[in-house]
Amino acid sequence: MLEKLRLVENLFRITTLKEEIAMISGLNQSRGRTAGIYLELKSPRLHSEAGYDIADVVMNELMQSEYRPSGSPAFI
Repeated sequence: MLEKLRLVENLFRITTLKEEIAMISGLNQSRGRTAGIYLELKSPRLHSEAGYDIADVVMNELMQSEYRPSGSPAFI
């Protein structure tokens, strides 16, 4: 039974923002286009109360990608 649960866990893994951006970047390169990304910060107050600055985390990820804030097709 435990092995079956591990299999299901792997099927429904939640991807990270970094992984999503890498996938979109790959699609951009293969298609010769630039797709925009729309990000929604969920529960910023909850994250803040837990000691995390979710906006800072997202901006750091964007700054390390082709979706840097100035002039990129990224909307938050």
